[in-house]
Amino acid sequence: MVAPLWHFTSKVDSQRAAALYAWPSFDQIADAVLDSSIDPLYWEDATALHLKGCNRACFEVRVAPDAYDAFFNSPHGYRGQYARSESAGELVNRRLLDALLPRLLLAADDHPALADARVAKSLGGAQAKIWIVESAVDTQLLDPEPSIVFPAWEFNAPNGQGLRAPRGSRLEVKGAWVDVSGCVVLNPTKTRRSSFIYQTGDSK
Repeated sequence: MVAPLWHFTSKVDSQRAAALYAWPSFDQIADAVLDSSIDPLYWEDATALHLKGCNRACFEVRVAPDAYDAFFNSPHGYRGQYARSESAGELVNRRLLDALLPRLLLAADDHPALADARVAKSLGGAQAKIWIVESAVDTQLLDPEPSIVFPAWEFNAPNGQGLRAPRGSRLEVKGAWVDVSGCVVLNPTKTRRSSFIYQTGDSK
């Protein structure tokens, strides 16, 4: 048996830890995430000057707590893939977004005045992403005691949020920024997202 990528501190009880170790692959976790409900589309307006006039398609994805836990905290989950390599993380990020795309577009159907093509353009952009809704678990993310034992993250961010293992039920999809003509605009301040997750387990 291959040793898990990381272990858990006593903050994570043995039953929960065993369940997180038991997920055999990201594919099974992705299937659990796909069994979700999706809130209606909302458009987020950019505030940075270099993105003036841009916005991005955003959705909240509501999943079962166990699916959320596996997605974010299992060694085979989303962060587990980034911990292996930036490219592995980017691959599962895109695979999961593509799998969700038909349902995301359906959730956008009732939004006035904005065509599906623009939503799809935003969701198809290289900087589109899925992550947890951090504001829903901010108390857990600020816990002074870590839950995850993973030397690389401990070395790079000794007290970072990447060492926490929050439980929740709300994920968020945020598309890439698009301008008024529907062209994708790169946000240069977020080009190192994959590197940050790989190094620290956190997306900031």
